[in-house]
Amino acid sequence: MSRRTKAREDLLREATALVPRLLLQLDQAGRSVEVFAGFRSGNALSLYFDSDPVYHFNSENQLRRAFLDGNILKADQGKLVAWDPLRTSGSVNMVRREFSAADQEQLGKDLIRKLRELKSSLAEQQFTLLGQVPVDGRGLERLSNWLESFCDFTVAKTPNVF
Repeated sequence: MSRRTKAREDLLREATALVPRLLLQLDQAGRSVEVFAGFRSGNALSLYFDSDPVYHFNSENQLRRAFLDGNILKADQGKLVAWDPLRTSGSVNMVRREFSAADQEQLGKDLIRKLRELKSSLAEQQFTLLGQVPVDGRGLERLSNWLESFCDFTVAKTPNVF
């Protein structure tokens, strides 16, 4: 995952490994949120809520990577490890920090809430489709099916897609 986030329009155009991919605009709690969703082969989903948070899942719907509050998170043996940026005048170093069980549990609760809100917005057609690649790629259907199949928050053993 890049340390820099890209504008959603760029992801829609440039994230060629994600097919199908789509960009939605949702109104959640009176706030406009852009959601980018894209699938790798094997049904591994990447999901961006604006530029933060970002969640990457493997083909078993397990969280493998995330970008949250400016930190990079990676799965490591079923637990999350944060890579916090330590900025100095001349460089940025990444400092490894293991997520506590309480932090991981809270992240899971927040993630499940976001997925439920997204699922509800799709079911109630409370969104605007800003773009989809390919145009007839059935991305909405695939995203809805993925959300329906998501059962429980689990962290992958590794940050890899498969």
